[in-house]
Amino acid sequence: GHYRLDFEAHSGGMQEQAALLVRLVYLQMTSRRLPSGRLPVILDDPLTHTDSARRAGLLKVLLEVAQSLQILYISCHEEHLAGMANGRRLFLPARAGE
Repeated sequence: GHYRLDFEAHSGGMQEQAALLVRLVYLQMTSRRLPSGRLPVILDDPLTHTDSARRAGLLKVLLEVAQSLQILYISCHEEHLAGMANGRRLFLPARAGE
């Protein structure tokens, strides 16, 4: 049998994870066509709706993908960066009142 479930019917976390993985696959395919073989990618808090167990797995995927892409991962959630010890981390001061 076949059952169709619209993308919007899935949880926000599942939508977020699927969208990120599709983008990463597309970017890897695109980067292979470049002379450098590497493409810069900016991810602005891409895992805000993802639970901590799945986030840990996706961070492993990001670390693997970082071998072929240059990833700038931006987040204001310190716990989202756990497990990213291999990357360079920069901390920006908060603005007054935040």
